[in-house]
Amino acid sequence: LFTILGPARGRRAAAILIFLGYLSTSLILGYPPLLIISVPLGILSALVVLREPFREKHIFLIYFLFVAALSVLFNLKPEIIVR
Repeated sequence: LFTILGPARGRRAAAILIFLGYLSTSLILGYPPLLIISVPLGILSALVVLREPFREKHIFLIYFLFVAALSVLFNLKPEIIVR
């Protein structure tokens, strides 16, 4: 995206796509309460992408927090993934 759209527009496009990626998890799983976790982490990831200088380690940290929250949720409510 950065090559096609340039640095400024590429950052905005990447931030939007990252936020939509977090939101799509609750839509794919069909579990709306997951939005409580995915919206704040998606916004935080989008803000990290928009910030200069770009630090990938912060994106990965937020992503791994999301994966950890999902694994805890799946252990507490396994019927989310097994229907």
